[in-house]
Amino acid sequence: MEVQREKVITLLIIATIMHTVDSEERQMDMSPNVVDDQFLGCREKMLEKVLGKGGLIEEERAANQMFSKAWDGATECHNRIQNGQPEHTRALVLYTHSYRQEFHSTFNNAMQSQGGNLTAYRGFPFKALHFLLTDALWILRPTSCVTVYHQSDYSYQARVGDKVRFGMFTSAISKNMLDESSVEDGGTLFTITSCAAVKVEDHACNPEEFELLIPPYEEFRVADVKDTEDYRVILLNHTRLYSNHDCFLFLNSGSSRDPVKSNLLLLLAASLCLCCSYV
Repeated sequence: MEVQREKVITLLIIATIMHTVDSEERQMDMSPNVVDDQFLGCREKMLEKVLGKGGLIEEERAANQMFSKAWDGATECHNRIQNGQPEHTRALVLYTHSYRQEFHSTFNNAMQSQGGNLTAYRGFPFKALHFLLTDALWILRPTSCVTVYHQSDYSYQARVGDKVRFGMFTSAISKNMLDESSVEDGGTLFTITSCAAVKVEDHACNPEEFELLIPPYEEFRVADVKDTEDYRVILLNHTRLYSNHDCFLFLNSGSSRDPVKSNLLLLLAASLCLCCSYV
C-alpha cells in the first residue's frame, strides 16, 4: 500500500513538472539588456574596425572556436549584397543557416543579455557579427511597411497598448508562406506590421526558416492578443526604430552614456544636493 502511494506521488510530481515546462510563458517587453546598436554615428568607422587588417572579426574568431567554426562553415552566396562587402553576405548566411544549431542560441543569448551597459557590452564576444548583420539590414532596408508573420513554439504574454521589441534578429515570413497548421500547440503566432523587415532569402542561399529578418531595434505596440483553441495570436504594429545606445564600442569606460554609471552619478548628485540643503 505504501509503495503504491509513493508511485502515485511520483507520477503527480512528474506530471506537475511536465505541465510547468509545457506551459512556460515568455513576457514581451522592450528587451532593455539587448545589444541593439544601430551604428548611426559610426558606420564607416565600425566597418574599418571590423574588417580592417587584424580587425575585430579576426580577433573574435581567434578567441571563440565555436564562432570561428560557424563562420568557416557559412558558404558565401553568389548573390552578394549590392554596395556591401562579402562579409555582409556571409554573416547573413551564418545566422540564417545556423537556426537549429548551438551557435545560433549562444549568439542570441549573449546578444539579449550583454547590451544593458557599457561594461556588459565590453564582454559581448560577437560584436563583429552583430555589426555585420545590422549593417547588412541597413543596406537592404525596405522603403515601405509590410505585414509579416513570426511563429514561435513558446507561449508569449503581452499587454495591449504596451511597447515591445523582440530583442534579437527575428525571422519572419510573408502571408504566401504562412501555414497556420504548423504553429505548435501552445505556441504563438505574431502578426506584425513592420517597417524594417528585410527580405534576406536571396542573399542567404534560400534559408528554410528565414524569408525576412526583423532587426532587434524595431519597436512595436501591442494591438491585440487573443487565444485560439491551439495557440495564441499577438498583433504588433510598428511605432519606431529605437536603440538604447549608439556606437558603444567607441565610448570610453568613463562615459556618462553608460546607463549604469549615469544613474550612479545622478544618485550621487541628488545625495549631495540633499546634504547641502541640511547645512
